[in-house]
Amino acid sequence: MMNQKQVAHIEDLMTQLSLEDQLILFERLSRQLRVSINQTKKPTDLYGIWQDRFPVDFDIDAALLEIRQEWETGIIE
Repeated sequence: MMNQKQVAHIEDLMTQLSLEDQLILFERLSRQLRVSINQTKKPTDLYGIWQDRFPVDFDIDAALLEIRQEWETGIIE
């Protein structure tokens, strides 16, 4: 972990950059941080997540057909 002296040194170096260069550096650092955060997150296992959420006799094809017809007609019941 950085100490206050290191942080102050980095801030001093930043003031020597133009605003445009500071923005470029900030964008690069934020991109790296997002990648690092995304790599540490464990993906959610979606297998079975919707299990027991719908009736056994639910007809997905009929439901999708009904939704598409509503889109085409603009009538939603």
